[in-house]
Amino acid sequence: MTDDAMFKKSVHFEWVIEHVDIYDDIQEHDFNNNLSDALFRATLDAVLSGKEYHEGLTPRLALIRDYGSEAEGLINRAYAYAYKSDNGAFVMPAETDLGHKVPERFKTQLLRAQER
Repeated sequence: MTDDAMFKKSVHFEWVIEHVDIYDDIQEHDFNNNLSDALFRATLDAVLSGKEYHEGLTPRLALIRDYGSEAEGLINRAYAYAYKSDNGAFVMPAETDLGHKVPERFKTQLLRAQER
């Protein structure tokens, strides 16, 4: 691998369901690249219906945006948390917590996941 390739920066997105306790501390994570994955789907259904996944833990859905390179590793990580809109559907915010735009494909993926 050339030095240029090692220092080339890239962005990677990944969905995460965080299981939080009553103090909003994260106790467990479930990561996946696609909301329609069968193993991820049962947990996602719990998020969308507002159910507790495990006793005392509430799931919440976020999109993680990682930015970095092979040589430098992870430079920053940003989160965009899905929230319930006025019409009751979960939607993604326009930006992550660090101000990066959330790509439309992830907003669409979340809307499609709720149509099932």
